[in-house]
This record gives sequence, C-alpha cells and structure tokens, in this order.
Amino acid sequence: MALSHTFHSHQSTPNRFYPNTLHFSASVDSRKTASDESLLQVIDPGHQTITVTRVYDGELVKVNVYMPDLVSGEGETDDRNDDEDDSEKLSRSSILLVVSISKSGGLNLEFGCTAYPDEIANDSFDLDENLQKAFHKYLEILGIKPSTTNYLHEYMINKDSRDYLMWLKNLKKFIEE
Repeated sequence: MALSHTFHSHQSTPNRFYPNTLHFSASVDSRKTASDESLLQVIDPGHQTITVTRVYDGELVKVNVYMPDLVSGEGETDDRNDDEDDSEKLSRSSILLVVSISKSGGLNLEFGCTAYPDEIANDSFDLDENLQKAFHKYLEILGIKPSTTNYLHEYMINKDSRDYLMWLKNLKKFIEE
C-alpha cells in the first residue's frame, strides 16, 4: 500500500538515509493524551509518523501511525455493484497503523491495520468471521477503536500542516543567518 501525503512542496528526509544533508526538523517531543482514551500517549517526534503507546494488563501496546491517505472525492461514481464495500473503502480517507503488542514474557505480535472513519480493517492476516470479531474486541479493549483512530486521523492532518509551517520558519531562519 502506497502512502500518499497531502499536497506540500516539501519532502521529509530522515537523516539516517541522508546523513550529509541539512534537515530542518519540526521536532517537538510533545506527549499528548488522546482525548477519548486517557491512557493513550501520543509521541510526536516531528516526522511523518507518530507513535501511540499504552500499557494494558502487562502488555505494551505501540501503534505507529502514518500520514493519512486522503481521498479527494474525484472519480467517484453513483453506480453500485456487488463490490460496493471494496469501492466504498477506496473512496474514504484512511490511516495506516502498525500495531505491536509485547507481553512481559517476551512474546510479541505485530500487524498492520487500515483505519477508516468508522472501522478498522486488519491488513496482515485473514480470519474467519468469529475470530475477526474477537480480534476487533481485543483491539477495542487495548484502546484501538474507531473513535481513537478518528482522533489520530485529525491529529495527523493537523500535524502535517504544523510540521510544514515549522519547516518553513526554520528555512527562513536559516536563510536569514
């Protein structure tokens, strides 16, 4: 799945790939609590991703959240067919999540999800219907639910704008010096 970014004239370049380049960081080590889940902590290092962490019942839950895949609404048709669910998903904004759950005994489970406004779809493995329902219930218990992902979607959209503005300010400051 390719990640698309909102329209901006800048490209994020992590220093580990380009060690000899200037990187104007918008890094703000802000740790914010998600509005609907007081135990979720958002760690925003100023990159194109954020990490949400939580400890629940001895399990460390880390969710890497990527920039939203924004849908412009162009190309949508009113024709409905049997693939309505698939085409409907393609026409909605979504965010990609990589969830890592670590138990104290050293066991670790990592999987990818795509979060839509009202649902979370597992991208990593196929499950029968009953197991899929149990899996979604487990995610909800961990705090990964549509209300949380909706908050994260808005956070990421605002983050992209804030980071770009900070990058421009840093560029201006650099040029003026």
